[in-house]
Amino acid sequence: MYIYINKKKVIRYSIRIVLGICVLLAVLYLIRLELRDDHSDYNAPRHTARLIMDHLEKYDYQWPTSWDDLRAAHERINRMENPEGFFEEIQQKVVVNWEIDTAEFVAMWEDALPETPPATAVRLRRLEPTDPDAVEPDHWIYSFLTGGTSETGWGEVIP
Repeated sequence: MYIYINKKKVIRYSIRIVLGICVLLAVLYLIRLELRDDHSDYNAPRHTARLIMDHLEKYDYQWPTSWDDLRAAHERINRMENPEGFFEEIQQKVVVNWEIDTAEFVAMWEDALPETPPATAVRLRRLEPTDPDAVEPDHWIYSFLTGGTSETGWGEVIP
């Protein structure tokens, strides 16, 4: 018995399968990029707050004056946790108020409680200071400055 195979049809179907796989891989890659951006947006202000708390602890509660002050903390804390270039990326995504007086910052929070004051220290650039997601890093810093604890989101507690 002889089976006839049309080579043109086999080639056509093979090309369709390869193109379909390429399209699927491209879509998956774009989804991965989008998820990474969302994850990066979520972590950037939290990571910055963590760096600020580390700086405050190391330098007698003196507020950092620039990103350069936070670079050493980033190298020490997150060498293995974040991809290369993350420190430069957060500088583009996060707004830090370098003029904070820690005593005034604590007083502002205590005056506002039980309400939550707007984000004044650290926030994601694309968020308004009154956005609830923008306030969380400031709350961590306030809690740290007042001797409380703050869950960092990385499974550890900053005393």
